Amino acid sequence: MPSSLIFLTDYAKSPVEHVGDRARQLGSLHEAGIPVVRSFCITIPMLRSISEANNLKLKLTQVLKRSPCRTKEDQRCFQRELSRLFTSLTIPPAIAAELIRAYHQYLQGGHAHIVPSSPPSKTYPSGQSNVYGDANVIESILEVWANIVATTVQHGGYNLPMHTLLLQSPILVEYAPAAEASGFAYTKNPATGSKTEVAIAGAWGVYHPNLENLDTITVDIRTWNVINRQPATKTQEYVRGNETLKQQSVAAAKQKQLVLSDTEAVQLARVAFKLKQQSLDQQKIYWLLFGRQIYVTGVEPVLEFSNEPHPASLFQPETSPTRRRHTTRLLVSAGNSAKAAEQIQDGLDGIGVLRSEYTIAKMGIHPQQLVRSKKRTELKAALTDTILTYQRALGGKLILYRLQNFTSAELGILQYASSYEPQEPNPYLGYRGALKALTQPQVFNLELEAVAEAVKKDGGPIGCLLPFVRTPAELRALLVAFGRTGLMEKHNFGVWLQLNTPENIFNLDKYPTAQLDGFSINITSLHGLMHGIDPDNIDLWQRYPLQIPLLAEMLEKTIQTVKENSQSNPVLKPQQVYIHLEQYHPDLVAAAVKLGVDGVTVKPQAANLARECIMDTEAQMIGVGKANGKNSLAGDFATAAN
Repeated sequence: MPSSLIFLTDYAKSPVEHVGDRARQLGSLHEAGIPVVRSFCITIPMLRSISEANNLKLKLTQVLKRSPCRTKEDQRCFQRELSRLFTSLTIPPAIAAELIRAYHQYLQGGHAHIVPSSPPSKTYPSGQSNVYGDANVIESILEVWANIVATTVQHGGYNLPMHTLLLQSPILVEYAPAAEASGFAYTKNPATGSKTEVAIAGAWGVYHPNLENLDTITVDIRTWNVINRQPATKTQEYVRGNETLKQQSVAAAKQKQLVLSDTEAVQLARVAFKLKQQSLDQQKIYWLLFGRQIYVTGVEPVLEFSNEPHPASLFQPETSPTRRRHTTRLLVSAGNSAKAAEQIQDGLDGIGVLRSEYTIAKMGIHPQQLVRSKKRTELKAALTDTILTYQRALGGKLILYRLQNFTSAELGILQYASSYEPQEPNPYLGYRGALKALTQPQVFNLELEAVAEAVKKDGGPIGCLLPFVRTPAELRALLVAFGRTGLMEKHNFGVWLQLNTPENIFNLDKYPTAQLDGFSINITSLHGLMHGIDPDNIDLWQRYPLQIPLLAEMLEKTIQTVKENSQSNPVLKPQQVYIHLEQYHPDLVAAAVKLGVDGVTVKPQAANLARECIMDTEAQMIGVGKANGKNSLAGDFATAAN
């Protein structure tokens, strides 16, 4: 076959070894009359032509000799050197002209998604997204090629013949339109098991796993009627920028509007039905809406709905889900005890952050005023009842009750606040956490009394989570206060430190941690303070995405410090390290699991996503021989951050 591009219409009749698995699948869908987005394939013969024109075998051999990939640092150096090597390749003029012509004529010069058609590993990164401009397209093709080679080497392909190593996978350049809406659908309703119902989930803009609020629509394929519509309140959406996806607020008028009309939902259901006729397997379909036309962007078989990243609970609550086992604990954040039953799912290991603020704020009066009035007893009883309510829902699993961490602005809306709260220019960085507990101890002491009442019931382990402790001296003073209560001697009680600031991470070995049961790393707070932004400022917050490699380095340092402290004092009880991630991010969860965190705390809505990410990451680790020790370094996640 000539070393030229192959387009969507020819995928199905091209040898799979030339165009790859994904291209063949897209070609089959196209031939079956299913609308798929346009794409073209850089074939194996074309990659061979580029390789030969640049004497790439020799150059790669030299790189491998310099970077043998024995250690993690070797792998990082190898990845960087490969990237430099491939992006500096000279594309033969005829091939470059063909690529540029295809991009402008076939993809209309728009955004592109560049992926391997036959990735060498299931853990391979998803490719280069949101690529715009012909020069960027060519550079991204070379970058993806470099990643394919690096992934092959890192998964045992170091000794492959050089031509095999270089030609592992064709590369697809897919059109990435500015989707009006997108999401996924099942050819069988995962909530009811009905084979006559197509279940659809969607969001405005470009679907992203971080989006937790999705519309759900069910279509009966016997009558082609929509039989269920569940619009979600969608406050955020992702749209395509020049280089990256951008998160932005959804217009108020659209927030509760269904992303698909009934006509469009039925159109998607007909596509699902056609796919179902081709295969007896249940299918998960990724879709987007562009120009009021439904397009399929990918299809994968579903063997067991309880193992899906978006399981049946998205469509209706599961009653008896089947769970895969995982060793990293999964916890949720909570606070409104009236919703305890719906927040606590089967398979959770506890509550990683039980906020006291909701119970206190519900009374409508500043807590300092409450503890000085006849309502003191009422507040104490309400806090105790909140803990006990969640204990009953959890069946005796761990609860980390976080002491109140109000800012002065949050307290300022309560009655009598003017008598107690200062006016602060930036309350997030102000008078809160440990400082407030130590200088105004009345509320702190009442909270300890409420916790003590719950501990007496012995309904399960309870930890007190200390927020915004800014210095070792503050922690020392708080521990003295705990010592006076007698709580530290209780078998079902422990003290935990929430790590909110970079100082906490880098100065942790100076803190008096011997009496602590564990640590919870507040990712939102840590990320905000690293970048000098207030997480409460939503517009500013959205401009600065999570820096996965940087956060992974800080996680790694924390785990290492805790481990070293334990080794230096063998009489200490084992201490746990959790991360608290209010805005779910799969790459950070995967990074944390690989680094060896003991638990992950997310919002209840993200629990199923986090569970699947944990299980998949642990399975991958076992697959590459890491079952006996999670010791990946932060640098491993630089690729995922892209």
